[in-house]
Amino acid sequence: MEFKPYQLRRRSTAPPPIVVERVEKLAKLLAHAKAPDAGFRALLCIAVVPQAPQTRFAFAFELPESSFPLGNAPLDLQQAIKAKDGVRPTLGERFAMATTVAQTIFELHSVHWLHKSIRSDNVIFGQQSVPTDRFRAIYHKPFIIGFEFSREQGDRSTTEQDDRLERNIYRDPDRQGAPADSPRFTVLHDIYSLGVVLLEIGLWRLAYEFEDFSNSDADSIRRSLQDHARDRLPHYMGEDYTNAVLSCLNGTLVAPEVAKKLTLPDHKQQLLEVNMALSEKIIDQIARGVKGT
Repeated sequence: MEFKPYQLRRRSTAPPPIVVERVEKLAKLLAHAKAPDAGFRALLCIAVVPQAPQTRFAFAFELPESSFPLGNAPLDLQQAIKAKDGVRPTLGERFAMATTVAQTIFELHSVHWLHKSIRSDNVIFGQQSVPTDRFRAIYHKPFIIGFEFSREQGDRSTTEQDDRLERNIYRDPDRQGAPADSPRFTVLHDIYSLGVVLLEIGLWRLAYEFEDFSNSDADSIRRSLQDHARDRLPHYMGEDYTNAVLSCLNGTLVAPEVAKKLTLPDHKQQLLEVNMALSEKIIDQIARGVKGT
């Protein structure tokens, strides 16, 4: 289950019509049964239930038996990295995981939607039995969840708000702090978050545990993540994978003039350029890394 909260208008007991419209559009997006086979690895939404007392909508999802054969609860990437009793992914599985996550974001952006909450606890796996007491995730078949703040790129709906390091570390420095002081969320902010997750997959360690970030500001954290990618990733994942991650974290995926126009009302051409760059500089670059291992 996932929950999409909303705020009631003054003297109203029903969700605003615009919220209902957004919920219907999101449910439709997540209701395509063949989507995982086409590269969009999201769970199938089978029902949306309004929960008026909690001022939210509940989204119910199906766990396909082929990906969750044991019938137990999904395991997220954060849990898998922190676990002491799990079998770690092979190098090939890490590349497959990274490719699948990036491809899913590419497919989402291709239909002009933003995720807005890309982080390791929103990447999940099924588990398979192994002849030991340790668990083994089905690493090569991840799913992306956490769509409660997703929106169409032309919309201005709600944004996740908190100031916890374990959430902030996935956010572009431009998107930290009070929402009123932040620029409008764009595809490049999603791609920055993707870069942090790809870095975690490559190093198999959670980003907020790389070092003590408690007294670091947002820009210092970004520079630190870039340093960890440059200094450590080549050893574990190779230069091509490293370059893909740095393209996300450096904000160099597209030219600055293209990035600036993403906040304009009409920016379809710029979105196309970003998605082409996501395909060529990240997905294809990861694929070259696989061939080089």
